[in-house]
Amino acid sequence: MDVVPYGSEHLASLARLYNQMTEAVPRCHPIEPSDLAAAFNGACGFESDGRPMTKEAILVAVENKPIGFVHIGEGITPEKLGDEGAQGNIRFLCYPRGRRDVGQRLLEHGEAWVRDAGLDSLLVYRQDYRYP
Repeated sequence: MDVVPYGSEHLASLARLYNQMTEAVPRCHPIEPSDLAAAFNGACGFESDGRPMTKEAILVAVENKPIGFVHIGEGITPEKLGDEGAQGNIRFLCYPRGRRDVGQRLLEHGEAWVRDAGLDSLLVYRQDYRYP
């Protein structure tokens, strides 16, 4: 399994994975690839304060085809002020049920991205950056 930067050729497969992962989750409805593309481009849910991440990346796990992704970035934590407020944030983590190895690999690459960005902390699924 490889982890590669997101490319538009991954979009349809990642939307299918997202739909498979969320099909049994209350109030999560099937999405179109364009909906996922909007989230990748910064669209946030209604709970968000509308502030975009300052840096971000989408990393895709691939085994002949995309099998998961992590959307990670640098965001500001409103409770903190100044430079100390910048933290890593996982906007979304998606991998097939039963494939913990995929999730683990994506988390390792996401953590490496955070360290390379010079950040020393990481939050997951923060309301401010939640998918629509």
